Amino acid sequence: MHNFLKLSEKPGEAICPYDSSYSSTYTFYEKNLYVATVAGFTGADPLIYREPLRTEQFNPKHLNAPNFVSSFPYNGHVYFLFRETAVEYINCGKAIYSRVARVCARDNGGPHKFR
Repeated sequence: MHNFLKLSEKPGEAICPYDSSYSSTYTFYEKNLYVATVAGFTGADPLIYREPLRTEQFNPKHLNAPNFVSSFPYNGHVYFLFRETAVEYINCGKAIYSRVARVCARDNGGPHKFR
């Protein structure tokens, strides 16, 4: 028999999707959990998250209905691999592109987010 001690409890919002059909990925790096998933019951809010930071909400220039594939840490950054519809070529028809998002592991956020 194993004994477990619960140290803390957190809500699962922004850490795991409500529906398992949505693609998600996560990795641990330097004692932090980095997650790429969707938030909300509808899955309409894709995000990349590390407490307390996340991508800008409902901005298709950041994430446009991504299909997350994988994530991994490397050399002070965490990389997320995903596919999404390219908004920069929306006038040329629907095109799916592979993307890489890089998150600096030492970024603490601040007043000038996303610049």
